[in-house]
Amino acid sequence: MTEKKISFIGLGAMGQPMASNIVRKGTALTVYDIDAARMEPVVALGAHAAASVAEAAAGADIVVTMLPATQHVEQVVNGPDGVLANLEQG
Repeated sequence: MTEKKISFIGLGAMGQPMASNIVRKGTALTVYDIDAARMEPVVALGAHAAASVAEAAAGADIVVTMLPATQHVEQVVNGPDGVLANLEQG
Protein backbone atom coordinates (compact mmCIF):
# COMPACT_ATOMS: atom_id res chain seq x y z
CA MET A 1 0.00 0.00 0.00
CA THR A 2 1.35 3.41 -0.99
CA GLU A 3 1.69 6.00 1.75
CA LYS A 4 -0.82 8.81 1.35
CA LYS A 5 0.43 12.37 0.94
CA ILE A 6 -1.12 14.34 3.81
CA SER A 7 -1.10 18.12 4.17
CA PHE A 8 -2.19 20.19 7.16
CA ILE A 9 -3.13 23.85 6.72
CA GLY A 10 -3.55 26.08 9.77
CA LEU A 11 -1.13 25.73 12.67
CA GLY A 12 -2.73 27.89 15.33
CA ALA A 13 -3.66 26.98 18.90
CA MET A 14 -5.30 23.70 17.85
CA GLY A 15 -3.63 22.97 14.52
CA GLN A 16 -0.02 23.05 15.66
CA PRO A 17 -0.46 20.43 18.43
CA MET A 18 -2.57 18.23 16.16
CA ALA A 19 -0.06 18.38 13.31
CA SER A 20 2.79 17.76 15.75
CA ASN A 21 1.09 14.60 17.02
CA ILE A 22 0.68 13.33 13.45
CA VAL A 23 4.40 13.80 12.78
CA ARG A 24 5.37 12.24 16.13
CA LYS A 25 3.48 9.08 15.10
CA GLY A 26 5.81 8.78 12.10
CA THR A 27 3.44 10.03 9.42
CA ALA A 28 4.96 12.14 6.64
CA LEU A 29 3.24 15.53 6.68
CA THR A 30 3.38 18.76 4.70
CA VAL A 31 2.31 21.84 6.65
CA TYR A 32 1.37 25.40 5.81
CA ASP A 33 0.38 28.45 7.84
CA ILE A 34 0.13 32.08 6.79
CA ASP A 35 2.53 32.79 9.69
CA ALA A 36 5.69 30.91 8.72
CA ALA A 37 6.91 30.90 12.34
CA ARG A 38 3.96 28.64 13.25
CA MET A 39 5.42 25.95 10.97
CA GLU A 40 8.87 25.89 12.60
CA PRO A 41 8.09 23.62 15.60
CA VAL A 42 6.31 21.07 13.40
CA VAL A 43 9.10 21.17 10.81
CA ALA A 44 11.60 20.60 13.65
CA LEU A 45 9.73 17.35 14.33
CA GLY A 46 10.12 16.27 10.69
CA ALA A 47 7.27 17.85 8.71
CA HIS A 48 7.87 19.49 5.34
CA ALA A 49 7.01 23.23 5.13
CA ALA A 50 5.02 24.34 2.09
CA ALA A 51 5.43 27.89 0.79
CA SER A 52 1.71 28.30 0.01
CA VAL A 53 -1.72 26.68 0.19
CA ALA A 54 -1.27 25.71 -3.46
CA GLU A 55 2.01 23.92 -2.73
CA ALA A 56 0.53 22.16 0.30
CA ALA A 57 -2.46 20.92 -1.73
CA ALA A 58 -0.57 19.93 -4.88
CA GLY A 59 -0.51 16.17 -5.12
CA ALA A 60 -2.07 15.67 -1.69
CA ASP A 61 -4.36 12.73 -1.03
CA ILE A 62 -5.66 14.23 2.21
CA VAL A 63 -5.79 17.90 3.23
CA VAL A 64 -6.68 18.82 6.80
CA THR A 65 -7.60 22.41 7.59
CA MET A 66 -7.69 23.87 11.09
CA LEU A 67 -8.72 27.46 10.52
CA PRO A 68 -10.36 30.07 12.78
CA ALA A 69 -13.55 30.95 10.90
CA THR A 70 -15.77 30.06 7.95
CA GLN A 71 -14.39 32.83 5.75
CA HIS A 72 -10.86 31.48 6.20
CA VAL A 73 -11.94 27.97 5.25
CA GLU A 74 -13.78 29.25 2.18
CA GLN A 75 -10.74 31.26 1.05
CA VAL A 76 -8.27 28.42 1.60
CA VAL A 77 -10.46 25.77 -0.01
CA ASN A 78 -12.19 27.71 -2.79
CA GLY A 79 -9.73 30.51 -3.60
CA PRO A 80 -7.94 30.67 -6.98
CA ASP A 81 -4.75 29.35 -5.34
CA GLY A 82 -6.70 27.18 -2.90
CA VAL A 83 -7.02 23.51 -2.13
CA LEU A 84 -9.63 22.61 -4.75
CA ALA A 85 -7.76 24.41 -7.52
CA ASN A 86 -4.63 22.40 -6.76
CA LEU A 87 -5.84 18.89 -5.97
CA GLU A 88 -5.40 16.30 -8.67
CA GLN A 89 -8.52 14.85 -10.27
CA GLY A 90 -9.97 11.96 -8.28
